[in-house]
Amino acid sequence: MVIKDILEELVRTQGVEGVVLVSKDGFVIDSATTKDMDTEEIGAVFAGATGPSEIVGERLAMGNLVQSMLEYEKGIIIVLSIKESFLAVISGSDANLGLVRISTKKARVELEKLV
Repeated sequence: MVIKDILEELVRTQGVEGVVLVSKDGFVIDSATTKDMDTEEIGAVFAGATGPSEIVGERLAMGNLVQSMLEYEKGIIIVLSIKESFLAVISGSDANLGLVRISTKKARVELEKLV
């Protein structure tokens, strides 16, 4: 299985609108979306926004960032750290969060073998 296949499978999860795999320096490795999204911009923003979360974990001796969840009025974004990259899973407000998290964890296991 290749990265694109894993992302396309994940984006088929009910409520998931986009999935972006981003290197920690902000370059998009690959993506899959169901809506029109500027994945390059998303990648750059997530690389900049996730870095401080990693620093907090280091300073508080809590270890590496594993996952964070951002809840907005119109949706939820789950961000996972995978080796030297981040996976951003963008979901609408109608998403079944439990299903999205299960699908995301499954994708993470597969992506860790490839990145």
